[in-house]
Amino acid sequence: MTTSPPFPAGRPHPPSARRTRRRLAIEWAQLARRRSAVDRAIEWAVTDGPPSSLDEVLVAVGAGDRSASADARLRRLLEIARDDDLAARVVVERLIPGLLTCARRRREPEAFEELLGGLWIAIRTFNPERRPSCVAVSLLADAQYHAFRRRHRQRSNDERPTEIDDRIVDDRLPHPIDELTDLLTEARRSGMDPADLELVRMLVARPSTEDIAAELDVTSRTVRNRRDRVTRQLRELALSC
Repeated sequence: MTTSPPFPAGRPHPPSARRTRRRLAIEWAQLARRRSAVDRAIEWAVTDGPPSSLDEVLVAVGAGDRSASADARLRRLLEIARDDDLAARVVVERLIPGLLTCARRRREPEAFEELLGGLWIAIRTFNPERRPSCVAVSLLADAQYHAFRRRHRQRSNDERPTEIDDRIVDDRLPHPIDELTDLLTEARRSGMDPADLELVRMLVARPSTEDIAAELDVTSRTVRNRRDRVTRQLRELALSC
């Protein structure tokens, strides 16, 4: 079984990212079959039976398996990872392909390293009760927030005149708008219905399904059903990146 996924195709990663990825791959290869690590993984009970290596745990929590059960196992591992460095390292390995994709889009030399730091914070602070599904997507969004947006927002707040309404900027938001824009661009390229993309934009600007239903002359239930369907499509697209 391959323990280190290849770099995504497209723009090459800077040398620093390649070095960091190589170091992580070597570390994982050494860690995956270490007896003490495997014994601890058995205690987590996130695989169907006792794993013989951490690679089996990695597959169980979604590396190659994007099912709802894999998502639930990742959620369980994330709860453990809050106080367990080894579990956190498995979560990091699970998210590395997504981090590489995000880093490539940033076009910044240190983006991958920044995202790794942001992911570690996200793992330690993630609240599974608030976002119980699509855990990998949520973690990637949080990693980007901690790595880039939080720093930018804090700087913007320091420079912002005091008379501006504080409700304009909410530092608690875990899903930056620019990342949603990138995802919608990818969705448009993949052939998603433009009407569905427009609905997403309407929901971002005005979350009330009742208001949108009135504007579109449909029922609120119709809007909610479309919203749920489009959300599933966008999540699947984000996971495939």
